[in-house]
Amino acid sequence: MPRIKFFGEGPDDVGKHEAENQDSSLQAIVKNIITKRIKRDVNFDYKAFHIKELKIHGGGFKRKAERAIENASREGFDAAVFVVDQDGDNERIRQLQEGRQNAQTKGLYFNMALGVAIRELEAWLLADQDIRRKHFGPKGGDDLGDIEALEHPKDKHFKRLCEILFKAQRFGNIPSRCELKLILAQESKPETIEKKCPKGFKPFRDEVEKNLVPLFA
Repeated sequence: MPRIKFFGEGPDDVGKHEAENQDSSLQAIVKNIITKRIKRDVNFDYKAFHIKELKIHGGGFKRKAERAIENASREGFDAAVFVVDQDGDNERIRQLQEGRQNAQTKGLYFNMALGVAIRELEAWLLADQDIRRKHFGPKGGDDLGDIEALEHPKDKHFKRLCEILFKAQRFGNIPSRCELKLILAQESKPETIEKKCPKGFKPFRDEVEKNLVPLFA
């Protein structure tokens, strides 16, 4: 079974730091992309790693991507996923790509799918309007327009969904924020996210199909 290391910004995205096989938003999204591509269900072992724990001195995200490759390769993983929020930095994806290239120039060729969510990963979770309507009702399933243009999708729009859910009492026990994100990630269709988030999700989906799908051939 393939082993994949997930590098993300925190527990909402990838689970607890260094947790193994703990379901998370990013893991669910990646699994859906692979399943959609090869038309069968897949399983893989995975481990979470919070990007802030990458100990570097200077070099920004370029160095972080390079260090992530070194880390995952050293621990014997077959591939890795590295996703960060854009946070208004249009150069971030280029920095990640340069970090991967630096590793390759040193002879370290490793399959790592890179992604930058515009503006935050929560935008991908808000993209499927039908899934939002299913779990949050008409108010939560409203048309948000250009998803990638939303300001503060996590602190504003996702927070609003949580408030709607709490007031409606649609669940006997209100799930945690991480649990709600996992539900949306597991059920949202990759093609719908791609349509709503073409600048950030489409390149990431291509990265996953190029670097991870071959592991399941």
